[in-house]
Amino acid sequence: MAGTLRFLFCCGCFTFRLQSGEGWNKSDTEIVKKEGNDMKKTRFQQMQDRMLLQFDSEQGQRIVQFMEKEYQTLCAAYADRPALAAHTEKNIFPVVTAFRALLAEGMERTQAAKVAQDTFLQLMDAPADLIRKLLKVPGLYRLMPKLWKTMASKLFSEDAGFRYRFYPTDGHRAKFDMLACPYHQICKELDCLELAPTFCTTDDICYGHMHPKLIWNRTKTLAKGGDVCDFDLYLQK
Repeated sequence: MAGTLRFLFCCGCFTFRLQSGEGWNKSDTEIVKKEGNDMKKTRFQQMQDRMLLQFDSEQGQRIVQFMEKEYQTLCAAYADRPALAAHTEKNIFPVVTAFRALLAEGMERTQAAKVAQDTFLQLMDAPADLIRKLLKVPGLYRLMPKLWKTMASKLFSEDAGFRYRFYPTDGHRAKFDMLACPYHQICKELDCLELAPTFCTTDDICYGHMHPKLIWNRTKTLAKGGDVCDFDLYLQK
């Protein structure tokens, strides 16, 4: 998600400066870097903070301490797969560690999964709102379908385990099928496949209402039992 926001932020700033007769400068790059670093630093912490709010002080502290140890263990275990870090460390591991911490507290598995999922999804309101604000830059929303393929290939690389099939379209539509998704695969590896749909839902929250004239039309995902994730984004006529 942080990568998506950096990408949109760059596009928004660049478009605005073109309209203003200005060019991209070093300070813009530093702002984008800072935003990405802040999100990388705080996503797991935000998850811990949300967990603390849901339980009494003593139990909450046990949960966040358990999460911290699990997070470090998982990061070390996947250190040899650096292309995955943007997805595992920022998104997957915060949910998995919360789930495991709740299981360690004796919570029933289905309930633990629901609490971990719901807690993480609450964190998506802010980035979803930021995307909507960025797309208020005049004309930027029109570029989104054309840019979607570039964004997908850079942020969801084959090095990280993504595989997809693009369909030929014009500049008003972007359509591709995700054939393999590491979010689904990593959850399977970590024996928590029930958590995988969480990350499909984050897409729906963030991309489903980006702009009134942008239609997000994904109907199935691998994590929810589909044969592919059928991404489809197009401009409303």
